[in-house]
Amino acid sequence: MFRHMILCSTALALIAVASRVHADDLSGTYVGQYSNAAILLQVVETPNKAIAGRLEEVMLTPNRSGITVTNQAVAGAIGGRTVVLTINDAIPASGTLNDHVLQISGGSDGSFFAYTLRKSSQAVYNQHVKALESIAQENQQRMAKAATIEKEEAMNAAQLSQTARTVQKFEADSDQADQVIARLEQCDAKFHEIEGKMRDTLNQESRIVGVDRGPKRAGLADRIYGYGDAMQGVADRIVGQKNAIYYTQHDTNIQQNERAAAAYCSVHTALAVCVQYAVADRDYQQHVTGLSQAFNNASREEASAFAERMAIEKKSVALENE
Repeated sequence: MFRHMILCSTALALIAVASRVHADDLSGTYVGQYSNAAILLQVVETPNKAIAGRLEEVMLTPNRSGITVTNQAVAGAIGGRTVVLTINDAIPASGTLNDHVLQISGGSDGSFFAYTLRKSSQAVYNQHVKALESIAQENQQRMAKAATIEKEEAMNAAQLSQTARTVQKFEADSDQADQVIARLEQCDAKFHEIEGKMRDTLNQESRIVGVDRGPKRAGLADRIYGYGDAMQGVADRIVGQKNAIYYTQHDTNIQQNERAAAAYCSVHTALAVCVQYAVADRDYQQHVTGLSQAFNNASREEASAFAERMAIEKKSVALENE
């Protein structure tokens, strides 16, 4: 009898100890550590087996360059090793507690989760959160660097293309300059040709004598004025050539492109396109010098031709009035 009482007392003591251990094991901080998330569950079990606490989740964004943080209240109950929870008054969850490890899963509206949480501490959780933040920061830096490289490559490709177009423009302008110089030389020759015809006509007019010389001289004078109009046409062609070249040299977009190409090739001198740019630019500048000389020559020839025109027309008028 006495032995039976001792065994019963011992059993009751063990049950009491087990109950205290069970209570201690449930209340506390549980931490889940994942490659992309840190989970913190802090709960308190009340004497009537109710559970209250909070669930905090820190997760990497899908591209692992950012962090999202959610905090939600939890409530529920425990029976034996079974835990039933409601998260944020809306999401059902349940699981089991074994050897300080809480296996819990749940979800709603097509969203499902399953966590393995171990009894731990706030410090361990904070350390894992810090590791996730480091991963996010490293990925942010990596993505920013990649974006910068991509942008630089795009800018470099655009600048290469623009420099190539500038080379083509220089070459086209050099060809145009050759054509304009040839036309200006033709204009110079035309001035001389017209001057010669005006002088010859004036000489013909001066050799006409007799009482009927008036009408004959008037006809030759009209021819001289016609040559004067032809001379003006040559001058107009020179103006047209000058306007075309002026537009090409002073177009704002063209100048900006040329400056950008010059700046780019001042840094990337060894690039094939920049070698081509240097040659095309040098050739173009030589053509600009030649073009300037051709316009100066044309201006002198024009001034000389018009002075000769005025003198011839004046003499022609005098002959008409004799």
